[in-house]
Amino acid sequence: MIGSILILILLVFLYIYNGFQQALLHSINTLNHDFIQQVNSTAASAESVLQSLTAQIFNISSVRKLRSNEVLTNTEMIEGIRILNDFTASSLIVDSIYVYNGKQDYVYSTLSRGAFSDKAVSFLDRDAVEIMTNRKASKRLMPIRRLSEAYSSSANRDMISLMVFDVFADGSLGDNVLMMNISSAWFSELYFGRNPQDLSFILDEKQEVISCCGNQSPLDEPRLMKELNSRIQKDDSQGNFFWESDSHVRYLCFYTQVDNKPWHYIRVVPYSRHLTGLMQIQSSTYFFLIVGFLLIITAFIFVALRIWFPFHYIRNALSNIEAKSGPGNPVEQLNYLINRSDNAHRIITALKHTLHNAVLTSVLLGQETKEDNLTDEFDLAVRRGEPTYLIFISSARVEAMLNIMRANCPECEGILMPGEHTVLLVQPRDERLMLKTCEEILYRHSNCRIIISQPTRNWHQLPGCYTQALERYKLRFLHAEKRLFDLRNMPELDDDSTRVDMTVEGITSALRSGDLEIANSLYEDYFRMMGNKTYRVVEISMNSLASAVLKLYYEVFPDAIPPYGEAKTAFICRMEDINTEEDVSGFFRERFSHIVEKIQLDRQNRQRQLLDEITRQIQTRYTEDDLCLANIADTMQMSSAYIGRIFRQVHGISVSEFINQLRMEEAKRLLLETDLLVKEICPMIGIENTKYFFVLFKRAFGMTPKQFRTQAGMKP
Repeated sequence: MIGSILILILLVFLYIYNGFQQALLHSINTLNHDFIQQVNSTAASAESVLQSLTAQIFNISSVRKLRSNEVLTNTEMIEGIRILNDFTASSLIVDSIYVYNGKQDYVYSTLSRGAFSDKAVSFLDRDAVEIMTNRKASKRLMPIRRLSEAYSSSANRDMISLMVFDVFADGSLGDNVLMMNISSAWFSELYFGRNPQDLSFILDEKQEVISCCGNQSPLDEPRLMKELNSRIQKDDSQGNFFWESDSHVRYLCFYTQVDNKPWHYIRVVPYSRHLTGLMQIQSSTYFFLIVGFLLIITAFIFVALRIWFPFHYIRNALSNIEAKSGPGNPVEQLNYLINRSDNAHRIITALKHTLHNAVLTSVLLGQETKEDNLTDEFDLAVRRGEPTYLIFISSARVEAMLNIMRANCPECEGILMPGEHTVLLVQPRDERLMLKTCEEILYRHSNCRIIISQPTRNWHQLPGCYTQALERYKLRFLHAEKRLFDLRNMPELDDDSTRVDMTVEGITSALRSGDLEIANSLYEDYFRMMGNKTYRVVEISMNSLASAVLKLYYEVFPDAIPPYGEAKTAFICRMEDINTEEDVSGFFRERFSHIVEKIQLDRQNRQRQLLDEITRQIQTRYTEDDLCLANIADTMQMSSAYIGRIFRQVHGISVSEFINQLRMEEAKRLLLETDLLVKEICPMIGIENTKYFFVLFKRAFGMTPKQFRTQAGMKP
C-alpha cells in the first residue's frame, strides 16, 4: 500500500509539472491573443470615430461651398468658417480644421494664430499645404504624423492629420481637401488608453513610429527596433519574442498587423510581471506539495492504524443491526433538518422572504419569463391578469411604504431596487384611494418623490413601466417643485433635439459676443424646452452645452484650474445626482458671468488701445490738410463708421470736431506767440481755406483772430 501511494505521488508530481508548463505556454498565448483582439477592436473603433467625424464635416452644405465654390460671398465664407469653429469648439477630439479650395488655391482654417483664411502660398502651416496639394488616393483618411509650427511661436506641435477628398471612379482626385488636425497625445490615448503601464507604439510601412506611449521611446532601444524590423520584413503579421534591454531587463514583445492598414502595433511588457511570477508560484507550489504529501502520508498511516481498522471492525459488528433511516431525497433531507432545528420557523421565513424578493426583482428587470404560477408559488399579494400599477418611491424604507399602502390597498407588493428606491406593485380596488395613499406618503415623508405608471394586466410590460418611472426620476431636477408624477396624465417624452441644439449654439454665440442678458435668456428657454424631453436627449444636450461652455471658458481663461478634461468629467459625474435646477444652473450661470466679464474687459482694452492709437495719429497729423475720419480708417484698415462710433462714445465729440479743436488751439498759440499773418497760419495747421478758418475760429472762441490779438494786447 505504501509503494502504491509513493507511485501515486510521483505521478501527481509529473502531472503537476506538465500542467505548469502548459500553463506557462497558455499564459503567453493568451496574452498574445488578448493583445491581438485589443488591437483590432481599438483600431476599428478609433478609425470609425475619426472617419465618421471627418466625413460628417466634409459633407456639410456650408463647408462644401467653402471647399468647392470658385466664388464665395462673404456670408457663405463666414457661415462655413463658423461651422468649422463650432465643431472645433464643441469637440474633445479636433484641434483645428483646414479646408483647401483648389479652384481658388485658397486655405480656410480655424487657427487661433494668424489669418483664418489665406492664399495657399501664404498660409501659415506650410507643411499642411504641401500635404494637401500633393495628396494621393492612398493617403485618404490615413493618419499622418507631422510637426506643425502654426500653433506656437516657441515650440513645434506634434500633430496627427487626416485628409478627406473625393476619389472618382477613374482614379482622379477632387480639387478640394478637408484636413482635420488632432494632437498626437489624444491620438495615443485613443489607441492605447489613458496612462498605459507598458510601452506601446505603432509602426507604419516604413518602420517609422506614428504614435507612442509609455515612459520611454522605442527609438532609444535600437536592438529592439532591429529585431522588430527583421521579423516584420519576413512577412510576419503577428508574433512575440523575448528581448533584453541594455540594462539587462527582460521583456516580452508582442506585435501584430492592424486590420486594413500597413501598420504594426507593438506592445512591450516586463517579463518579471507576467512570467517570473508564474515560475515563482510553480516553485512554491512544488515545495508545499512535497510537504503536504509527506503530512498526508503520515496522517494516512496514523488514521489507518488508529481509526480505520477499528472503525471497520465495529461497522462489521453492527452491520446486522437495523438503523433508523432518514429521508433519502436531498430536498427532503433539507426539510427534515430544518424541521428538527430549534429555529425552523425563522429559517423558513428567511428563505421565503429571499425568494419572494428575488422573483419580484426578476419581474421588474424582465428576467422572469413565466407568470403562471408566480402568485401561488411565492405567495404574492398581487394576482395575475388584474390591472397593476407600478409606483416608484424615492425612499429605501420598503416596509414603511408597504404598511401605508396596504392600509387602503391590501393587494400590494414592494421591493427595494438598486439605487436605494422602493417599487410598489399595487392592484387598487379604488384608484382614488391609491392616489390618496400616495399623498399620505408624501405628507409623512416630505423628501420623497412618487411616480405612478400606466396600469397593465400583462406583467411582461412591467419592466417597461419601471424604465419609464426611472427615467422620470432622473429628470426630477427639471420639475424640482413637483413631488407626485402621474404618468397617466402626462404626455410622452419627446426625443427630438433639433431646437435644443440650436439653442445651445445660440447660447455659445451670445457668450462669444459678450451679451450676458441674451445668453441667460436663451438658457432659460433652453431649460424650459428640456421639460418634455427624454433623459437621453437631456443628458446628451447638457453634456454638449457643458462641453461648449467649458471650451469657451478655457479659451478665455487658459490657465484655469482644474484643467478642461477634469472639469468636463466632473460635470458628467454629477448628472446622476442633480435634484434641483439650481444644481446645474449655478454651474452654467457662474461660467456665463465670468466668460462675458472677461470678453467685455478684453473688448474694452482693445477699444482703449484703438482710441489711444487714433488720438496719437490725430495729435501727430492734425496739421495735414487731408486728415479726416476716412483717412484715419484707411490707415488703420478699419471701418470708418466703427471708429467714429466708439470715438464719440468715449470722447463725446466726433473725430472731425476733435481735429478742429487741436487746430484751433494751435492757431491760438501761433497768434499769441508769433507775428504770422492769418493766411500764413492756415496752411501750418492743415486748413487751406482762410474763410473756413475764420468760421472755425469764431465758433471756437467767439471772436475773429484780429479781435483775439487785440484783446491779448498784441498788434493785429
